Amino acid sequence: RRPERLFHPHFIQKSFIQARAHGPAAAHPSGRRPRTRPTPMVQATPSTVQESPPRRITTVLVIDGNEEHLALSVTALGRRGFKVSVADTGREGVRLALSQPFHAIVLAHKLRDGAGFDTLKILADRLPEIPRVFVVPEGQEDLAVRSLNAGASGYLVKTARYYELLPTEVEEQLGKMKARARIMDQQRALEDAQARYREFVESSRAPIFVIDPSGHFIAFNDAMSATTERVARRRWKRRSSDLCFAVRP
Repeated sequence: RRPERLFHPHFIQKSFIQARAHGPAAAHPSGRRPRTRPTPMVQATPSTVQESPPRRITTVLVIDGNEEHLALSVTALGRRGFKVSVADTGREGVRLALSQPFHAIVLAHKLRDGAGFDTLKILADRLPEIPRVFVVPEGQEDLAVRSLNAGASGYLVKTARYYELLPTEVEEQLGKMKARARIMDQQRALEDAQARYREFVESSRAPIFVIDPSGHFIAFNDAMSATTERVARRRWKRRSSDLCFAVRP
């Protein structure tokens, strides 16, 4: 039982004075710090949200002898997010195309140093994997067929507002190029798998064969060939012995 003095008003007032002077520990009548529950520790979990990879910048080379059309092409392609380099001569365009990596090339028919067909043939021969969009003058659509035969991936007629269609044409040619590259990768993977399978079958010691629904052999390995030869020899020996036994007096 607690002593009566702990409940004396003077002692209670003194306790509150000590609490204000010395903190929560002194406010307890016994002078000891009251027990407190430990604060639970919270472990921070790392965020599962992954940052998206930086967007790949697509670079385009525009070769055109018309300075105004160059500016319009750069503006239209830049608004779509392309990084554009320009040249007004075929010689400068070929130099840039061979010295810097570009994802697509836009080439006009009229250049400062001549027609664009010669430049197109050089680019198609030196950089066959890069899409090439050839821009032909309005009213000379027959040049489009010639450009395709000369190595262009696609063409665009230079109308009054052709530059508005230019970004879409470039994106379409890039999509076709990626599809062709994907098909070539799949074809190479299929050829590698077939070569590995052929090597496995030919080097296997176990007889392996393929027959059609009618029961005819379509293909077999060396082990199967050797097995069938041994079986044929055994059958021939058995038939020969049977024949000798039959003619024996």
